[in-house]
Amino acid sequence: MECHLCGHHKTHKHGKTSKGTQRYYCPVGRQIFTETFKSLWQALAFCQCYFWVSDGNPVYPNFIPHGDQIVSKTYMNRVEGENTRLRHYLARLHQKTLCYSKSIEMFKHSVRLLIHYLKFWDVPVPA
Repeated sequence: MECHLCGHHKTHKHGKTSKGTQRYYCPVGRQIFTETFKSLWQALAFCQCYFWVSDGNPVYPNFIPHGDQIVSKTYMNRVEGENTRLRHYLARLHQKTLCYSKSIEMFKHSVRLLIHYLKFWDVPVPA
């Protein structure tokens, strides 16, 4: 396992997290890390983002291109707040109910309508 912080190749296993994820220890960088972020980044790398907002974890510069990362607690709180609200409102879409369709097209329309409402506090009504 290669260290994500310094690139050192001789890391050691260092126990497991409470969820069973393998921990590794880098003797050069003296850091403990898991592979969690690497697998997450591989799932998100295809996204065409203008910038990434982060909390400044030292692992991120190894994945995010220089200049594409904004390290700011204020931005991070804003992003986390928006994510919490979206998860709250869209959680009901997981269940098949009379109110929501399970078709992909209707799901996309529901998400667009919700984002429009949260951004402008207005529901567009066709004339």
